[in-house]
Amino acid sequence: MRSRKLRVTTGVAIFGVATLVLTSCSGTTNASSTDGSFEVTAASLEGAPTFDPVMYMNGAAYDYAAAAYETLVMYDDEGNLLPGIATAWEYTTPTEMTMDIRTDVVFEDGSGLDAELVAANLERYRTTPGTYQARLNSIDTITVVDEDSLSLTLNTADQSLPQAFSLSVGMMVSQAAIDDPDLLLTDTYGSGPWVLDSYAEDSEYHYIRNPEYSGPLDVAVDELNFTVITDLTAQLNALLAGDVDLISAQWSQRETAEAQGFAALSSESNVGGIWLFDRAGAVVPALADVRVRQAINYAIDREAVGTALWSEYQRPSSAVFGIYTTAYEESLDDYYEYDPERAMELLAEAGYPDGFDLPILARSMFGEIQRLEAALPYLEAIGINATVEDRTNDYFDAMTNQEYGAAQGQQNGGTNSYVNMSNMLAPNAQLNPFETVDPALTALIQDAAGELEEDAAATKWQAVNEWVVENAWFAPVAFYHTHTAWNDDKLDGVSFAAGQTYPLPFEWRPAGE
Repeated sequence: MRSRKLRVTTGVAIFGVATLVLTSCSGTTNASSTDGSFEVTAASLEGAPTFDPVMYMNGAAYDYAAAAYETLVMYDDEGNLLPGIATAWEYTTPTEMTMDIRTDVVFEDGSGLDAELVAANLERYRTTPGTYQARLNSIDTITVVDEDSLSLTLNTADQSLPQAFSLSVGMMVSQAAIDDPDLLLTDTYGSGPWVLDSYAEDSEYHYIRNPEYSGPLDVAVDELNFTVITDLTAQLNALLAGDVDLISAQWSQRETAEAQGFAALSSESNVGGIWLFDRAGAVVPALADVRVRQAINYAIDREAVGTALWSEYQRPSSAVFGIYTTAYEESLDDYYEYDPERAMELLAEAGYPDGFDLPILARSMFGEIQRLEAALPYLEAIGINATVEDRTNDYFDAMTNQEYGAAQGQQNGGTNSYVNMSNMLAPNAQLNPFETVDPALTALIQDAAGELEEDAAATKWQAVNEWVVENAWFAPVAFYHTHTAWNDDKLDGVSFAAGQTYPLPFEWRPAGE
């Protein structure tokens, strides 16, 4: 167990090794500890890879950073952006942005914040390799205007920056951590609602309320524990036994928990399907023909596959932009209705009446191989000899090296159209490994990205979405739900923020309050 001397004054009891182990692994969890504070233990699928926000990803690991660091911008469960450390922001032109900041922020090491420190944080994220570094590629210069404001000059129109600042690249660390980032390998240096107290790596993490927190959140949890349980069935058993208060779950485990009297909810998060990368036919010549890609889309019975994989907790769709994005257009969900006869007609028109071979990259993580296996019979029915290529250990290398024309995968539905475009459509996007560029799509994207008027921008992003669907760059199956279950005799206020796959602890309250 690693622990550290607190750098803040607090009335919350500090737990030693034996006490923390009992709190996280005993047969029951109590609504409050012996001093009357409200304590919650949540199961996590993974430990904290570091406490440096530069390296944080979405998913289970995100909570470790979100607990300790304030972001410039926050967002609610509908995806609306709200003030955080930044009190206001504005695009004065498509490539100029201004931001005002709070100066009452106190970090857990006792230091303060001003615009100079915000600029230093953003510069660090912009120049340090990390999960979301690419989100700041559009920033050309950061200029401190005065103590509580700064301006950003962009090299291209990018209206996704406020949303980016609600993620880890918007998490502010203290000057000490800027000066010596190695401090963040084993400790937090934030101004968030909680302070890391002690932890056993990849096992137990214990946070206490930060008495210096001055942000807009009104948190109720005094002591926050994360217990690492990497198997979802084991998480369910821990919840049923009372060892933890909240878990992640698949739909079947969610229903088991509900049948045992626990509360549960879900949120549409990711889209799963087959990504048709090789649109120029470099590896699989057939995929260069849009009719072939359209045939693959017509061949899959989305409703049947989606129901088999995710029960009622899914939404079949022909599109990859999620419901929280401005690009979402309901009419595109059933653009490719199940029509195997039409699929075979298109294959014949494209010169492949007898089908072709289609190796599909896959990995065993996240159930992706099972999802692919559920779709393969539909491709076989129209003559496509699709095979599973399990490259779990080097999935992204195989993708990046352009070894496969198609891949089974999942992608977050997102909350920002520009971000989805950057992740899936841009020439340097991870899900565009063959760097496909089409002048018509490029023009649509540039038009949408440069539009400042909200309604007009939504219309233009919907045009991008429509083009991608019509040209069958992907063969999605469905948007499916992420689930959580919890002990509602103890805990209220559990919800998913838009686009998040794990509930964040900011709104958790004692049951009945």
